[in-house]
Amino acid sequence: MSPRICVIIPSLNLSSALGMTLDSIQETSYGNLECIVIDNGSHPPLRIKPYRFPVTVLRNRANKGFAQANNEALSASIMKKGGCADYYLLCNNDVIVPPAFFKKMIPYLRSDTYAMIAPSVLCDGNTSREQGIGYYADGRAVSMLEDAPAAQTKNKRLLSATCLFLSAGYAREMMKTFHFCFIPAFFAYVEDVELSLRAVLMGKKQLLVGDVVVKHAGSSTLRDDRAILHLSLRNQLWTVITTWTGPMIRRYLGKILMGQFINVLVYSLKYGPFFMLKIYGETFFRLAKLVGYRSILQPALVSPYPAGLIRTDVLSLGDHITGSRTFKRIRNFGKQSS
Repeated sequence: MSPRICVIIPSLNLSSALGMTLDSIQETSYGNLECIVIDNGSHPPLRIKPYRFPVTVLRNRANKGFAQANNEALSASIMKKGGCADYYLLCNNDVIVPPAFFKKMIPYLRSDTYAMIAPSVLCDGNTSREQGIGYYADGRAVSMLEDAPAAQTKNKRLLSATCLFLSAGYAREMMKTFHFCFIPAFFAYVEDVELSLRAVLMGKKQLLVGDVVVKHAGSSTLRDDRAILHLSLRNQLWTVITTWTGPMIRRYLGKILMGQFINVLVYSLKYGPFFMLKIYGETFFRLAKLVGYRSILQPALVSPYPAGLIRTDVLSLGDHITGSRTFKRIRNFGKQSS
């Protein structure tokens, strides 16, 4: 039997983009499917047309951000009578999946090896696919393109939540242990980097399927580049504070400080001296809350260092990924990379 998949899509306005996302999901003709849409304070409220799969709409009076919206949907699904899905697909409201999307991804889900699985992403305006997120020792997180120089691809790779499969077992474990999947304070941007890094430090495995590609309009909800940069730089710093282990911070403290110094120089010249000061001020005033999240997360982390552990398997088997031979290759791949 095909695994039960629950698609979770937070949306603020952009009803037309959301409609195209849901239409593309319907065109996959995958049967064992349900969807939860979180209306994150849209004006006017989102209206969803009927689809062949059930769509539940959760409505928030105000925008709670991508992180908390996903938390609420996961909690609602897990607490629902009759259990929950086998996998959750966390999806942006401006993503278009190809017709064969689920058909190509199902063998990887059935391998039961990975807590998190993601396809490649092709953003509007890009000719190269994004294949995960490069993560650096100073805490920077940068989209990794398929044609990136060899030096860049050596960096550790994490997964993006633009379109991300999350195993139900891992989701239940997080909700039981932490009472959240994404850290709510992050609001939006880089919350997926923290989630992916946390999974690795918890000893979980993750997979990037390079040959399966979804299209992404890219930051359609928040079009203010300066606001996006503020959230990204702030949350990169907050990831270090909340999720990096003590040995990691001590080992890379020099690189962290140098990275922050470079940020101050670069962005003060571009946006003025108060740009980074605002981030540091916000961090100072919310430090107690961040330390509280850290105290919740750290006991569950099993590895003190990312070196040799932050590793996302990258598997490209071509278009033909069904059949017993290919399925066996997927199972063997998972065992070899353990």
